[in-house]
Amino acid sequence: MTYLQNEEWTGEGASAGILHNTVITNLYDKYGEKFYEAPDTIMACRIAKEVSVLANQDSTLLYLSLIDNFDVIKECVDSCTTDTSIHEYIAFLKRRFPENSQQLTIFGPILEGLQKVNPIENKGEYADRVMCIIDSSAVAEPIKHNLREGLTVANASARLWNTEYVMVKE
Repeated sequence: MTYLQNEEWTGEGASAGILHNTVITNLYDKYGEKFYEAPDTIMACRIAKEVSVLANQDSTLLYLSLIDNFDVIKECVDSCTTDTSIHEYIAFLKRRFPENSQQLTIFGPILEGLQKVNPIENKGEYADRVMCIIDSSAVAEPIKHNLREGLTVANASARLWNTEYVMVKE
């Protein structure tokens, strides 16, 4: 699901991933662990407000989209734990979204490769190479777009959640 339409955040490169990480870190800075304890409607409102400021989008439309999809989003988030392998998660997503089976089949090995890369040493080289492969592939443009967006978010998440990237406030 793509909620944004501002080229600055949904264009090529790490834009979607940067937005993803910025929203997470900003909300965590504001609310700490309590952010995750908030009721769904409040969490959706906070996310929508943050994204609207960062990406110049209508917060009401973002909120409504989040609320309409919150159960699906939570199901996807909750189904991926530290014990879940990428293969298991992709299998879950294929069952949940059979219409996206082709792109998920392609995305599984991309995530497995990303998992093996040290984000500090690699400095985005893996993601850049995969982007070139996606761009030159024969899959339909909408699938390429989704693969690019997924890769930017996955790459940014890997960098954010890697313990060596945890930011310390001075």
